[in-house]
Amino acid sequence: MANPITTSYIDSFLEGVRAKFFEVYSQGDEQLRLYDAVSLFDAMTNVTPLVRRINATGRQKLETTYTTGLVGYLEPRAEGQPFPMSEYLKGIITEVQPYQFARSIRVTRESLERRSPEYAAALDEVKKIRQNAVLTASKHIFDWFNNVRTAPADLPPQLFPYGDGVKFASTQHPLVGGGVGSNVLATSPDLSVSALESAILLAQNTVDDTGKPMPYMSGQIYLVVPPALVRRAMEIAETPNTPYTNNFVANIFQGRYIVVTSPYLGALQGGSNTRWFLVDGNNSPIVHVVFKDITAEDWFDNVTKTYVFDVHGEWKVGAFNWRGVVVSEGNGSIITD
Repeated sequence: MANPITTSYIDSFLEGVRAKFFEVYSQGDEQLRLYDAVSLFDAMTNVTPLVRRINATGRQKLETTYTTGLVGYLEPRAEGQPFPMSEYLKGIITEVQPYQFARSIRVTRESLERRSPEYAAALDEVKKIRQNAVLTASKHIFDWFNNVRTAPADLPPQLFPYGDGVKFASTQHPLVGGGVGSNVLATSPDLSVSALESAILLAQNTVDDTGKPMPYMSGQIYLVVPPALVRRAMEIAETPNTPYTNNFVANIFQGRYIVVTSPYLGALQGGSNTRWFLVDGNNSPIVHVVFKDITAEDWFDNVTKTYVFDVHGEWKVGAFNWRGVVVSEGNGSIITD
């Protein structure tokens, strides 16, 4: 258990600072304000349109599956012969179980009672622990993007895998009716007009589990990139002519997609400076399953005369389908799994 915030802790925090000169500010408040207001070349930083929130309050777990379309097309039939029979195929089951995330902070009664108003706001433990909870939920959503090439068994606890047994970004998604599908560019091209075309064609050529065409990326498209790729993504999105060439070929991607970024997607935060994603804005499979929303509690420990502030929630982030997202590692690596 962490040590409680005591009067002596505050004294050491302010050691060497003369009262009549000093001013204390909250770096935590500043961090959250800057994170909420982040803007890089006008790229969007809100992933809400891409991530569907599912309320699973009170459930022990959540399971999802689907039925396929009817197997096969209509077939020739001779007069007097039986009709060719059709059937459904059982879909892949994805299971999500709750996982709790929590933090607590303890503050002695004396510490709270003896605080001067000059720095009370900067040491508002209740507000800080709530802010930390909101930031954690945001980070976990971007953790999903950073782990699309992680094996299901190795995913961190805040994420759940799609139920087909392979990495989310894979060339080997098994189809129930036979064969495989892919949602990753196997040669990992860096972000370019040609690579975007390849990604859209891969999505357009997606098939369902019976092998019928199931094209994605026909409507609003989101291009999700780390900060290092925002400039290039915006140049491609807004340039009338195809960028980085000496000709005047029309840029068909102008206004075609919305750029989304976050500091959490960069290499410094466990992401990648080269990986990029196309997400179908109308058919995104990404979900945030909330079993218990962020809940704050406080209580008083009579034995130690300490106030305890707790915050916790239960959720997981993942996808209910591999279709609707195309990934490129952007580093030239060859992907075969």
